[in-house]
Amino acid sequence: MKGLFFALVVVTYVASLPGTAAKSLSLNDGSVMIEMETDLLPAEKRKMDIIALASKLGCNEFVNHLPLFPDLDKLLRSEGPFTVVVPTDEAFETFYRDRREYVKHAFPKIFSGHVVRGRVYSSQINNELLVPTALVWAGKPVNLRFNRYLDGKVTTATGSILTLPDQNATNGVIHVTDRVIYPQALYGFLTQMAEISNSTGLFLAAIELTGLADVLTGESPFTLFAPSNKAIREMENPTFDELMSDRKQLTDVLLYHLVSGTIFEAGLRDGDVLTTMGGKQVRIEGSENDNKDDVRVNFVEIRVPDVAVTNGVFHIMAGVLMPPEVRNAYWKKNNVDVVSDFDKTLPWQF
Repeated sequence: MKGLFFALVVVTYVASLPGTAAKSLSLNDGSVMIEMETDLLPAEKRKMDIIALASKLGCNEFVNHLPLFPDLDKLLRSEGPFTVVVPTDEAFETFYRDRREYVKHAFPKIFSGHVVRGRVYSSQINNELLVPTALVWAGKPVNLRFNRYLDGKVTTATGSILTLPDQNATNGVIHVTDRVIYPQALYGFLTQMAEISNSTGLFLAAIELTGLADVLTGESPFTLFAPSNKAIREMENPTFDELMSDRKQLTDVLLYHLVSGTIFEAGLRDGDVLTTMGGKQVRIEGSENDNKDDVRVNFVEIRVPDVAVTNGVFHIMAGVLMPPEVRNAYWKKNNVDVVSDFDKTLPWQF
């Protein structure tokens, strides 16, 4: 009851501000969500609104493309307040180069998925904080997932590092980021993997066979290191077909790819040891020059990082992570006489 009274007071106060009116009030799981209708600010008061500030900060690609989306452009010129995660020009250049085939149809989702109602400062961000954006998909707002890594020294918004946070504008706050947030977290693990089945379809089939699909459809966030179809087809000792015939070993292998919590690539550091859902450990390795494009898990390269989903993230891997006991049991059963350099260099696994 106190929460409702407080919310009504807030709505009454905010609605009394010039150019602002309360549109709706809803209580959801004990939280208060207020949607406001806002009029455009007078031109003389918009000298340092979000759009002007973004331009001053050198984020011109973001500013120059806003007129393509009149509703969003109008929204960001209104009283707000809003929180906007604004990519740098360099971030857009990288996006154009690496995601050229998605640019045309993805742009509307890209821009609205960077905008949040209300001010969210970095000091308010806890790990795994979910905040609804202006992007609506299937009738629901798509969330930004904020994470804190390295004892809070690194903050990310759906995997994109906030390089210049807390830039105040008259109608909100800007966090500058080093990467365009894409893909947006539109689906859960299973649907997203099915959407790109040409890359991860075989691993998805294994998940569905073992019953782990139930785990991945829950709300708890996970990180999944998902081998590509090519990696699975190239498996030897055992092959994928051999593994699929042994349900217990298959389950052990799948759990070796799954970690609790959302760990985007920005949170993976050379030397980190992660405990998987199967209770075993995997080791993170970066390249010699700490190039984030060459992050490996147990010497297996992450080929496509940071595929965001509603309940976590998955990384597409160049190979299959094989638990030592599963591999050794197969070798013993089939009289395979192999001593791997991999085993010698990673004694912590045994």
